Amino acid sequence: MTAVELVEMLPEQLFHEIGQATHVDYKVQKLHGKLMFNLLLYGMLEEDRLSLRTLEDTFHQPKFKFFFNLSPDSTTAYHSLSDRLATMPVDYFAKIYQVVYDIFSTYYDSQRFALLNVKSIIFAYLLQ
Repeated sequence: MTAVELVEMLPEQLFHEIGQATHVDYKVQKLHGKLMFNLLLYGMLEEDRLSLRTLEDTFHQPKFKFFFNLSPDSTTAYHSLSDRLATMPVDYFAKIYQVVYDIFSTYYDSQRFALLNVKSIIFAYLLQ
């Protein structure tokens, strides 16, 4: 399962509602909550190692920009990603995790989920 396939399973309204409830995008102009979630998820599923530098590289990949509807001239730096992650409310990721868990549990039992090849408990990592 790819990051794009996983994100496509999530309703668009989910990000809007959780974003408003957690105020994740309060005074944010560029690195919105949904974009950061997509970047983290994509990085965890597509990269061997996850770091701010690899997230920066991932952000600049044309493939990432295409899949997540970013302008080809969008840029960011690793320190901007670091600052954004440091200020994001953890509740934002916790609430997304709960919804994703609920969605997956209706489609897949634990044996079927194990066959999806989702890298080692992605969302547990997000919540640490």
